Amino acid sequence: MLNAGEAGQRIEALRQQIRQHSHRYYSLDDPSITDHEYDQLFKELTELERDYPQYYSDSSPTQRVGSKLSGALTEVRHAVPMLSLNNVFNEHDAREFDRRIREATDVDSVEYMVEPKIDGLAISLVYEYRKLVQGATRGDGEMGEDVTRNVRTIRSVPLELPQETGLTLLEVRGEVFMGRSGFNQLNQRLIREAAEREQQKKDQALRKKKNNLKNQDKAHGDEDDECKLEVQVRDTDNIATDSQQQSASNKRVTYMNPRNAAAGSLRQLDPQITSDRPLDAMFYSIARCEGIELPNSQSSQIALLKQLGFKTSPDSSVASGIDECLRSHQSLLENRDQMDYDIDGVVYKVNSIADQEKLGFITRAPRWAAAHKFPAQERKTTIEGIDVQIGRTGAVSPVARLAPVEVAGAVISNATLHNEDEIKRLDARIGDTVIIRRAGDVIPQVVQVVLDKRPEGSLPYEFPKTCPVCGSQIVRDEGAAVSRCTGKLICSAQLKQSISHFVSRGAMDVEGLGPAVVSELVDQKLVSNVADIFQLRADQLESLERMGEKSTHNLLTAIESSKVATLPKFLVALGIPHVGESMAIILSDSFPSLTELMEKDEVELSSIRGIGPIVAKSIAEFFSEQRNRETVDALIDCGIQFERPQLSSSGDNRVSGKKFVLTGTLSDMSRPQAKARLEKFGASVVSSVSNNTDYVVIGNSPGSKLDKARKLNIPVLDEEKFKALLNEADSDGILQD
Repeated sequence: MLNAGEAGQRIEALRQQIRQHSHRYYSLDDPSITDHEYDQLFKELTELERDYPQYYSDSSPTQRVGSKLSGALTEVRHAVPMLSLNNVFNEHDAREFDRRIREATDVDSVEYMVEPKIDGLAISLVYEYRKLVQGATRGDGEMGEDVTRNVRTIRSVPLELPQETGLTLLEVRGEVFMGRSGFNQLNQRLIREAAEREQQKKDQALRKKKNNLKNQDKAHGDEDDECKLEVQVRDTDNIATDSQQQSASNKRVTYMNPRNAAAGSLRQLDPQITSDRPLDAMFYSIARCEGIELPNSQSSQIALLKQLGFKTSPDSSVASGIDECLRSHQSLLENRDQMDYDIDGVVYKVNSIADQEKLGFITRAPRWAAAHKFPAQERKTTIEGIDVQIGRTGAVSPVARLAPVEVAGAVISNATLHNEDEIKRLDARIGDTVIIRRAGDVIPQVVQVVLDKRPEGSLPYEFPKTCPVCGSQIVRDEGAAVSRCTGKLICSAQLKQSISHFVSRGAMDVEGLGPAVVSELVDQKLVSNVADIFQLRADQLESLERMGEKSTHNLLTAIESSKVATLPKFLVALGIPHVGESMAIILSDSFPSLTELMEKDEVELSSIRGIGPIVAKSIAEFFSEQRNRETVDALIDCGIQFERPQLSSSGDNRVSGKKFVLTGTLSDMSRPQAKARLEKFGASVVSSVSNNTDYVVIGNSPGSKLDKARKLNIPVLDEEKFKALLNEADSDGILQD
């Protein structure tokens, strides 16, 4: 029996041993002991920690599975934004990327780090004093979801870093994924478990039927006729079994591809489920570091990650010049099917950290890196039917219904045919064998018809003359390829799309009113236009599927809250053709009220800077239609408030008339939001720094514009100073309610 001191020493020794063996097994694929020996060490540690709870540590290997979450995953703000990568799709684009890098760094040849682009889920891990304290998904780059408990279950993620490092803070970035072999095993297990559940239901139903029949026989004095009983049970069971098997075959119990499996597993609310999934992770960058000085190249930082116990890609390499990059790209493309994890391209990164800092960032992507995507994968399948979908503006989009086929990791059963001209160009017919491609590995499209496999007697596809939803005539836009249903609001398909657009996040932002609920509201004739949304009652909503008392209350609250909107969002919500967020802001800034805007004709609108003749015509025509004006009036009557702040006539402030340049990522507002606020105060926002620039506003990773501002002695505002300047202008009365 160990005393407390000896137990503590043994516990720490076991933890170190298990961490080392786990790293060799899960990260290096080079185990040094057998599974049985590992299990014995783990068992001993578990028992010692149970007997000596004073030595508990949440970074112990035994603590990889945390407690179940009580609700949804919480959001966390990234201290350093998780940016996207700009894409290149061919050799020409890659060489152009290299040319810009060489010109910016003034060298003849650039050394790059070439890494496979893993098709997984981006992850950020934060360590404080060597211990893992946070794991978060990428989210929108600024905000992600806290998945710390789940990340701790991934065996290739170290819970604690080596003692000798001296690190006080480390944030690393990587990719969580599921290997193909693990994915296949998971799906096989899910199918087996689903079958077992179906069998359990069957057995339970069988017992219930048998008991019911026994009770019936007793009631009729036929207690001894067991033979009759068994025949009755068997006959009814055969019918039930056929029904259950059909139901099980129609129910998807597996994941479509490894990426979906990884994302679904990482975002589980119960870490025990995540722990049971074969997740893996590889890491490729360091976002923050304190306590040690980082190496001065991307490749040496990767080596440091490996030294710290993080798994890195064995297929990464250093390339001298773009020609070596392209050869690496071709090699990885040819060998992608032999890898145990999915990749959809190759990432080129400037290897020198000093050059990375010099190159900086543009919008939400670094200038010093690019993702060279692989060509879209193609597969053959057959067209089983051709349908048309009706969009918000009545646009008729033909869609090929395909025999399901896997393309680039996803099972595809539908593919766009774009329009009537594209169908004629392809001569696509029902029954044809076709080649389909996922454009950018995302959007499925028909590339070619295999004519020598066309079935005899096939007929050319006739584009519909009437809408399949409302029966209205379909007409083609003059001089365009788009055909449209003329039914407008009598067409339920257009109505559903219009309402879904009206309540979407970029418009009125009614949370909880998704397409499924909108569709049911229209089908049950509870809404016939967007204004009807604001007249909905609790009893009407509770009558819908999946709508209980709580969800109804939340939706009604969201509808009420959405009544207070900005004028730009209201204009976007109306669905005026060619009026998006930027155009809505221009209109809002140009007219003091919606009423004035509605009265402007095409000529007056065209005189506004930034509004062209096509947009002006579209706006004028929209507000000239009586039913559109009636819809706006009905919305106002429902209590919609969209009055925006107005510029004062004085313009006496430090912002009005000034030219601003925005660079880097702001933490509290997006670039369009910052631009909108400045323009409302009478300032203008320009894209490049010159002698005429009054201020340069910098966020995270500002790039070369900051350097130019300093050379020209132009005032530079960080985010705090920028917000203070806006607040000062606001308090000066520049914006009036």
